[in-house]
This record gives sequence, C-alpha cells and structure tokens, in this order.
Amino acid sequence: MPVDAIVPAGFGIVDRARYPLDRLGSPEGRVFLERTRGELAARGGCRLPGFLTPEGLACCLAEAEAVAPLARHSNSRYTP
Repeated sequence: MPVDAIVPAGFGIVDRARYPLDRLGSPEGRVFLERTRGELAARGGCRLPGFLTPEGLACCLAEAEAVAPLARHSNSRYTP
C-alpha cells in the first residue's frame, strides 16, 4: 500500500520540532546528528523517543494492520 494512501499530503508523521530532519544544517540539526551518530557508534543503534507524532503512530499502525494478513508465519525467534 503506498504511503500516500495512509498519510495525507502535508501530514507529518515525524515530530520535526523534536527531531529536526528538515534542517540538519541548523545548530539543532547538527546537535541531533552528533548525538545520534555517537549513539550509533557506541551502541550500534539509537533511541528516538517521541520520533513519531501521535497521528503518525496511528498511521503506521493502520498500515501495519492493513498488511498483517500478508505476513508469513514463522516460529523462529530471529529475523531471517
């Protein structure tokens, strides 16, 4: 399902006030990049609490529920 079927045009799923992805060259954007790059280097991943807006999370959930019937069942406890 295309993302524009789930997320209306102009609708932001990412909290860009908290995560300045649209202004990485700004002082806030550079701090964000430095922090996340540091976490990635140290831990192999980074946490982004509140990354999705509540509306964005609802859109992601709706998309996941829409494609859930297409999922392949597996008893494995790892990602193939």
